[in-house]
Amino acid sequence: MKRSQLSFGDYIKNHQTNFNKFLMSSLKKKTDEQDEIIKAARYSLSAGGKRLRPLLAIATAEGLGKGFDDIKTFAVSLEMIHTYSLIHDDLPAMDNDVLRRGKPTCHVVFGEKVAFYAGLYLLESAFMTLIQNASNKNQREAALAIADAAGVNGMIGGQMADMSSTGSKPNTNAMRFIHTRKTGRLIAVSVHAVALWFGIDKNVHKILLKIGDKIGLAFQIVDDILDVEQTSRVLGKTTGKDSQQGKMTYPALFGIKESRVRVKRLYDEVERLLGTIEGFYFNRLFELSGYIINRIN
Repeated sequence: MKRSQLSFGDYIKNHQTNFNKFLMSSLKKKTDEQDEIIKAARYSLSAGGKRLRPLLAIATAEGLGKGFDDIKTFAVSLEMIHTYSLIHDDLPAMDNDVLRRGKPTCHVVFGEKVAFYAGLYLLESAFMTLIQNASNKNQREAALAIADAAGVNGMIGGQMADMSSTGSKPNTNAMRFIHTRKTGRLIAVSVHAVALWFGIDKNVHKILLKIGDKIGLAFQIVDDILDVEQTSRVLGKTTGKDSQQGKMTYPALFGIKESRVRVKRLYDEVERLLGTIEGFYFNRLFELSGYIINRIN
């Protein structure tokens, strides 16, 4: 894999800075009737976060020979969808959480009703952004892939299954269903739909789909481990709630040691699959995969 002269830390920092500027400029300015909703949406978007999904999209685009400007609207839509999901996930009807990205959650600051509509506003904004910038069949296909990943076949379906299974005895099939949909599908589409957006060869898309799936699953297993091992101050969100609520997690079913083994196995498989793609250089995508894994090291 071809190496860049820019350090990985500087690479992340530069893209996060550029992305955050474009992200905040993508939202409407406040208006009279919708003022509180838009302020709440901007509050949650600006609260921080690693911007992992946009970074995955940017790194994949760069691996395909494209640049930030070619993928920025695609990346913005991913972060809007992700932030909408966090706002709703924190609501009293779901996880009833008070801390997100190191700050009070949206409903704590703005009230439950405003937070609910702020989430819906971000979802609307995400697809408005996609539709306004999808200028050809390939890009429309990518937009449909994102919609599917965010819907009942993906994130929404996974969230419902997660809530329904809380307190149940963990089993491998149910847990994998939840993990691959609630978190994994949106992460996976951040990788493979980039190939659709640019109309890249279908064989490359198929490999990137497998890679995205593995990164998505690894990310959620790592999150499960961190919920057990880290503090709320370090993670910027309430920890220990998975076990308290009886959530289906990898540590609950397999233990910490085996969960770590499974993450490493997924990481190795990402490296192997990236090595099968000829003519492109995905060194940054591989480094991002390592960044996900190293959160538990």
